[in-house]
Amino acid sequence: MKNFKRIVSLFLLIPVILIVILYAWASDSIGKQDTFLKRYIGVHLSQDFKDDIKLLFFKKKSQDLINYNYQVVELKKSYLNRLARLNKFQMSQTKDSEITLGPHTFSYKRYSNKLLVGNGPRSYMQVNQNELFLITGSAQLFFTHIPSIKRSSSLKFTKIKTNLVDIIGKKRIQEYPSIVKHMIIDQNKMYVSFIKKKKPGCHYNSIYVGEINFEKIQFEPFFEMNECQNAGYLSQSGGIISKFKNDHLLYTIGDYRAVGEKKSSLPQSIESLRGKIIEINKKTKNFKILSLGHRNPQGLYFDKKNDIIISSEHGPKGGCEINLNFLSENKIKNFGWPISSYGEHYKSTLIVNENAKKDSPLIKSHSKKGFVEPVLYFNPSIAPSQLVKIDYLTKNTKKNEFLMGSMGKENDYGKRSLHYFSFDENYKLEEHSYFKINERVRDITTSIKFNKIFVFLESSGSILIIEK
Repeated sequence: MKNFKRIVSLFLLIPVILIVILYAWASDSIGKQDTFLKRYIGVHLSQDFKDDIKLLFFKKKSQDLINYNYQVVELKKSYLNRLARLNKFQMSQTKDSEITLGPHTFSYKRYSNKLLVGNGPRSYMQVNQNELFLITGSAQLFFTHIPSIKRSSSLKFTKIKTNLVDIIGKKRIQEYPSIVKHMIIDQNKMYVSFIKKKKPGCHYNSIYVGEINFEKIQFEPFFEMNECQNAGYLSQSGGIISKFKNDHLLYTIGDYRAVGEKKSSLPQSIESLRGKIIEINKKTKNFKILSLGHRNPQGLYFDKKNDIIISSEHGPKGGCEINLNFLSENKIKNFGWPISSYGEHYKSTLIVNENAKKDSPLIKSHSKKGFVEPVLYFNPSIAPSQLVKIDYLTKNTKKNEFLMGSMGKENDYGKRSLHYFSFDENYKLEEHSYFKINERVRDITTSIKFNKIFVFLESSGSILIIEK
């Protein structure tokens, strides 16, 4: 009898223990990005049920999280409004150290200002003669004088007035402070890439151009995709610009989550600009597709000496790529997305598109389907960003050396790092290594004149200045 009572008591105790474990597990998971509950249980429970559970068991922690997120949003709004009012701002030096990239050791200084976190948090940089230009995701434009950097313990930026806020819309920028996607300077003209809202439910890639002027730059239309995207999700849009040859520019356009929207054929279609890299004539503004089958290219560089385009690209869950386009072959290249990829579909994609595996099989080979293989791919993903050639700084004439940033949400496996690549004279990959920064590396630009590399870290609103 006693044994029977013990068995019954133990049987009744098991559900209590499981509830306690579930409570501790679930409450610790609230607000995190990638947990067991979100990846597995969350897929099978309705949103109403999940909301009821949170309200019943985790009301206090949920409210604390809501309050915290609200405070963060309000703080970023205050940064957004404050920078918009400032005519000047400073970035204070916070670190002076060394960094090892491949076989090279460089010195670097780090400058930070938290205001930049609330203005994107992305920013992009370009060098023109003696000035470093910086544009925030919120379309605020500044410059600093490069020769003055060594004489000061801070970077002092001065605002350049523009009509970009009027073009994009102040309310639009407040809703989406990462609206600016890139900026370059070519022949004393500044080209700014952003996502234009034509009307509700119609967004697309745009480039505006203006003559460099330190008082005010008046921007006017240069290129518009004119292919409406109705998704509110605008981060898979590409938008990177690069100098090119024969009076042209290069431009990347992402696939705007084509697979999730059940439009998997568009990155492979010549009739659509989704998932393409194009060239644009600076005089006539006519464009031509150079490559297709892209998902979200976030790094772009044209090697004029070797006539090669090198690009970095975000994959799905895994399968980020580094791709080479040898222009001497004189044909449109196809890099395979979304038919071939070394990544996998996110479960969220499979939920919204039940035919995703059929329409977008993500075959683990590019060449077998007639596509161009990536020179390097990453599993798990690293979210690669901009890349630049640095052999001018290393003085290595026999190799093609590159530096690339990476982002991601965690500080593991090459994420939030600076990556070094070395190719031989025929662009065969010889070496790849990375140096952990533990921040999202959004942009990189160089100054050959001053032998410097400028790196923007969006997690803290910082600039690294690297030199040999």
